[in-house]
Amino acid sequence: MGTSPRRLPVLGLAAATLVLLVGWVPASAGTTRIQGDDGGQAGNDVQQLLYQDARGRAVFIDGEGWVVHMYAQDWPDSTRRLLVGRRDPDGSCVFDVEEHATQVELPRGTVVDEREVRFDPRTCQMELEVRRTRSSPSLHSSVLSASQSAWQRLWYEEPAQQAVSEVTTNLSWGYTGTCVTWMSGSGHDDWLELTGWRRVAFSTASSGTRCDPYVWYRTSGTYKNPYFCATIDTWTKYYYNTVRGYPDGSKGYSASAKKWGGCSALLSYHRSYG
Repeated sequence: MGTSPRRLPVLGLAAATLVLLVGWVPASAGTTRIQGDDGGQAGNDVQQLLYQDARGRAVFIDGEGWVVHMYAQDWPDSTRRLLVGRRDPDGSCVFDVEEHATQVELPRGTVVDEREVRFDPRTCQMELEVRRTRSSPSLHSSVLSASQSAWQRLWYEEPAQQAVSEVTTNLSWGYTGTCVTWMSGSGHDDWLELTGWRRVAFSTASSGTRCDPYVWYRTSGTYKNPYFCATIDTWTKYYYNTVRGYPDGSKGYSASAKKWGGCSALLSYHRSYG
């Protein structure tokens, strides 16, 4: 089952410069620069400014046609990865992710965060910033019959840095090294009703029995806002948010999501898992 929509205050918009666009074409006249938090230059030529606020958050189109997201908070020691999406029949870009992590590659207590830093709608490419953090790990229940858990959260965020929609999948399972002995999963969603977002569809599914190659739990959802961009609907869709558990205790993650419609360039893609 899903959760009730959040009714949160809208922050930052009153003090922001916000340009709502149905489509976008890089401006032909003039080039400006966005200033970084440290007073230096952010290093990006701005052809068309879409959003900027006093905290340092900005969204703009650069000289190469990429939609660039600048954030108020830096992520020290982060890395970058490039996703190449696929073109949907409606012209939007769908981004699919597939991960598998052993207990050595993703130790207990490790969390991986990803956020969109730039997106090219012409070529369906998206660059993500990635960071890893570590909390205190939990211990195995026993050596012969261990337990493991995994989760994954997907969401799209507005420039004021509030999630407009999100889906989360949780999975726990027991394993012996050769078999999965039990599993338990859950999924939930959320959406920012205060600014007009509404749920269109939501579902969960699961599969796996004792000694299957793996067990899994999946969450899916679709959300829209008819007010975010005047009279043009803005959409987000999570085709699937899947977490898998394996007999050796390793974890698998799959995700597929897209945004489209009016002003969708203002929304940024985010993913966290652990």
